[in-house]
Amino acid sequence: MKNWILGLAALAFTLPANAQELPQPSPTSTVDQRIGLTDFSISYSRPAARDRAIFGDLVPYNEVWRTGANRCVILNASTDFTMNGNAVSAGEYALFTIPGENEWTIILSTQTDLWG
Repeated sequence: MKNWILGLAALAFTLPANAQELPQPSPTSTVDQRIGLTDFSISYSRPAARDRAIFGDLVPYNEVWRTGANRCVILNASTDFTMNGNAVSAGEYALFTIPGENEWTIILSTQTDLWG
């Protein structure tokens, strides 16, 4: 009987420990912002540096990058908008970049189901 009670007590203490959520290595976030009359929402995963050089090393310069970790960054716009002089229709877009040492190029794609 004593062994049975000890086993039950051990099980009671290990179940809560197993249920704890560990933080994701690249946590996801969403930012919502109204600019003028347009509501923007950007969903992304933050890559963790973990003592690594990101730009120019993990993310090479002058190559297309999905701009985040895991899934590509998703940009939602509630109305048509202009980006760098280019008209963009309202909707959902994947956001990619080409990082450079001095400037970046931003790419919007309608193919939003891409992963890294």
